[in-house]
Amino acid sequence: MTSSSTKKHNIVHNTKSVRFCNGDSLSFKILSIVNSNPRQQYTAKTIDQVLEGRYNYHKDEKRIAKIRTELKRLADRSKIRRMRRGNFQAKANLETIAMIESPETKLHGIKIEVKKIEGISAQHSILYWLKTKHFRSVANASGTSLKRYTKEVGWRDRWITITVHESGLVEIFLGCSKMPLSYPEFCSFCDFLDGYFEPYYFTRNNAYVIQVGVGKDFEEMHLDGVTCIRLHKFKNDWCSIYENDEGRVRFEHHLKLNITLEDAINIMSLISTPPRYLHNNTPDEKRDVA
Repeated sequence: MTSSSTKKHNIVHNTKSVRFCNGDSLSFKILSIVNSNPRQQYTAKTIDQVLEGRYNYHKDEKRIAKIRTELKRLADRSKIRRMRRGNFQAKANLETIAMIESPETKLHGIKIEVKKIEGISAQHSILYWLKTKHFRSVANASGTSLKRYTKEVGWRDRWITITVHESGLVEIFLGCSKMPLSYPEFCSFCDFLDGYFEPYYFTRNNAYVIQVGVGKDFEEMHLDGVTCIRLHKFKNDWCSIYENDEGRVRFEHHLKLNITLEDAINIMSLISTPPRYLHNNTPDEKRDVA
């Protein structure tokens, strides 16, 4: 058996079993076969082999020509993708994308507010702390101080913008749209904040996440000519689907929140870990230990 025939044999062998009824149209059968294996590319002959069975297969040019015509019709109706001449593949959609890939959930556009940090609530303490951290004063066009200070801090090739008000309010913003944070990186970011605000008393229960973007980057999904889809649910809650500069399709959801930093870490853990692994304890792990 030649390498070419072996490859075609494997395509048919790896195709998931699809059951059909006698009344199913040829178009429905072809679409079901292609969608059942969204990573695989099909030709009219491989579709024919799947329909007729791989054992004792007999090539029939009329049958294959009919399938080829139907494949072209499905591609023209945007039901499947035409990859190159004679080769077709499933079109990525909500039904097939989960079969193609399952990218990691990541965060960007993170804004955190600390209402009051114990230890720098007095004005002289704040000014001393800001001086040691090299913050710059923010003033209006006439030069009048706005009683707040700001600084950009580098962290893992990203920039954190920290704004401290003399009243004790602290605003922390991490954009990182091009380098969104995974769950471990988000935990490291929180650890960095713990250390940065030392020796003052900074607790995660006193820090609130008020804005965050939650997204997934799909490498094998395409928008087929659409540059961006944006859906608005409420005034401050919207989701967007677009293709970024690296050619990945990003699904992102922007939220206005008011949850503690500790709660945000726990939520991120839940949405980043498949449910089947959350409580995958063996009987030995549940035993009481003296």
